[in-house]
Amino acid sequence: MKRFAKLALITCILVPAYSAEIPFIKEDWHKARSMAAAQKKMLLVDFYTDWCSWCRVMDTTTFRDSAVVAFINEHFVPLSIDAEKGLGITVAMKYRVDAFPSYGYFTEDGRLVTKSIGYQPPEDYLKTLKEALARKEAGTHFEGVTSDINLNFPEFFRLASGASGERKKPEPGVVDAYLESQTDLFGEVNFSVICRFKTSDKVTDFFLANRDKYVKLYGSDDVDMKISSVTYERLRAAIGAKDKSLLEKTLELSDRYGTGDREENRSRLTMSYYGGVKEWPAYSAMVDNAIKSGKMSDAGVNAAAWTLYEQCDDRAIIRMAAGWMSKTIVTSPVYAYLDTYAALLYKDGQTKLAEEFAVKAIEKGKRDKEDVKSTEELLRKIKGEIQ
Repeated sequence: MKRFAKLALITCILVPAYSAEIPFIKEDWHKARSMAAAQKKMLLVDFYTDWCSWCRVMDTTTFRDSAVVAFINEHFVPLSIDAEKGLGITVAMKYRVDAFPSYGYFTEDGRLVTKSIGYQPPEDYLKTLKEALARKEAGTHFEGVTSDINLNFPEFFRLASGASGERKKPEPGVVDAYLESQTDLFGEVNFSVICRFKTSDKVTDFFLANRDKYVKLYGSDDVDMKISSVTYERLRAAIGAKDKSLLEKTLELSDRYGTGDREENRSRLTMSYYGGVKEWPAYSAMVDNAIKSGKMSDAGVNAAAWTLYEQCDDRAIIRMAAGWMSKTIVTSPVYAYLDTYAALLYKDGQTKLAEEFAVKAIEKGKRDKEDVKSTEELLRKIKGEIQ
């Protein structure tokens, strides 16, 4: 009996540590700000939306990891806020959040230290948290970002924000006319406009020429996102014209202003060009080489494989893509990847195996509270062919 009593005592001690959760404040920006100030902790803001599947994956994996939970609870006041509802729209506009999941890291007095975008597994996200804390302790923050969330955004910016289905794009010429009327393109609102919308060649050239100043004011992430946007605008023009000379000019722009490995950037852009013009043998060969060299993430593999599923009818290439996904689901057995694998197997005519993985995808999706209707429809098609 004593042995069982001791075991029960150990269990009582261990369970709270094991089952600890992150006490996210829900939707209340002002309460979270006040608590961060009172506790002299950093503020962590989780920007999410109802439709963001990767937000849910983050919630069910990374935010349940014991090391991540412990670190956040020790160093941060955590807030989760829907970026498409209520005050969340205003906060998202202020901090230029338009991709999900996104995370903001603030000092206790509300200065933005850094941001991160996208799902990260626990080990990677723990590094992100530690880097944010190190930046705060070093006194680093974005100099151009004020702590006031109520900025005087132009009406077209507000109309283009909020719930995805309710946004309205500015009429042609509206953004250019607005920016032409401004005397200070370095201001916080105008920087947000430049980042959010396609800009004239004049404004774009000004932005590129002053890249370093923008980085000092607002950090490299948003600046690099704008450069990436400009790069892909020009890439789309090259694809539309099926013009490799325009592709080469796009690559030169990337060489000069892009971040990261130059050759990897060139490879990614060239790969996108081949996909855009539907040169599938060249596209799939580049994807295959990137996978074999370890230079493509699981998300990148899934995106490439899904592109082929939707647009390519070459059976050999579809089978190659299924081979990529068969390995991806081993390391990352998330719903989206299982769904892609099942779809590729179906398109390749491997109906029994497709059925097996469609069922697995649905089971995983339901556990993670995903919308599995498309996979259920795929399963019905598969069963119809088997019968």
